[in-house]
Amino acid sequence: GSIKLNAGYIVFDFKKNIATAEGIVDSAGTESQRPTFIDGDNQFSYNKLRYNFKSQKGFVYNTYTQEGDLYVQGSETKFISAESDSTSDYDQIFNQNAIITSCNLDHPHFGIRAQKLKIVPEQLAVLGPARLEIADIPTPLILPFGFFPLVQGKSSGLIFPDNYEYSQQWGFGLQNIGYYFA
Repeated sequence: GSIKLNAGYIVFDFKKNIATAEGIVDSAGTESQRPTFIDGDNQFSYNKLRYNFKSQKGFVYNTYTQEGDLYVQGSETKFISAESDSTSDYDQIFNQNAIITSCNLDHPHFGIRAQKLKIVPEQLAVLGPARLEIADIPTPLILPFGFFPLVQGKSSGLIFPDNYEYSQQWGFGLQNIGYYFA
């Protein structure tokens, strides 16, 4: 079908319908031929994968993927295909210990770290209790939950201020805040 699996080392267990894939580590300890899993428009890079072709569910470890303008990294990820789940019309991705960011580096400088993150590709990302993290340092800013739209194109929404001002008379204030209608 639309599923492709590329890796330096792949093992198929035809009795259990499970594929396990990993990259190749040389004697210097550097990894090459890092595994990549492609399902339609979704593409994941990771360190290790276990995927059941019969149930169309898989576990991926140390994932790195792009969803819209955001990048998502998770220590353990579960992928559930819409074809295998009778309760949902969409693919679903569940992450544990994930960071969602707009930084495209392998080790991002900033992001929002959540213990649980659910992604519906090309639609939205929902996260549970999360904390803003800058340079691997957790900040005291905690979000009880969050919704991130992953839809491409124009959308309406809140325009966050890009500048704060201080006035002797009025104190601290926000500047250039508003709402945009697409």
